[in-house]
Amino acid sequence: MDKKALGKRGEDMAADYLIAYGYAILEQNWRYGQKEIDILACLANVLIVVEVKSSLLDNWNEGLGRIKSSQEESLRSAALEYLNRKDWEMEIRFDLVLVQPSNSKNIRHIKSIF
Repeated sequence: MDKKALGKRGEDMAADYLIAYGYAILEQNWRYGQKEIDILACLANVLIVVEVKSSLLDNWNEGLGRIKSSQEESLRSAALEYLNRKDWEMEIRFDLVLVQPSNSKNIRHIKSIF
């Protein structure tokens, strides 16, 4: 599986996982200039910004370290722009979903990563 296909499969699995837990998916792969948010979801009037990390490896700790400060700034900026464009005022939460696409049961959801 090439990197692009791996990422797409992981994002689709993450969206399905979130839906199963009551999240409403608002957007996938939402772009603001060069910035991209993998999944924008809503739960209990909170905007959930989800970064998805897919790996063929079974090493979740590696995924935890893959959010860089520049990416954090980019996600925050894009999320604020999304709310601005929708003219919404709501709390924002940033989550990480780690996915192993070769095993649909191997999904880890980490809430409030920053």
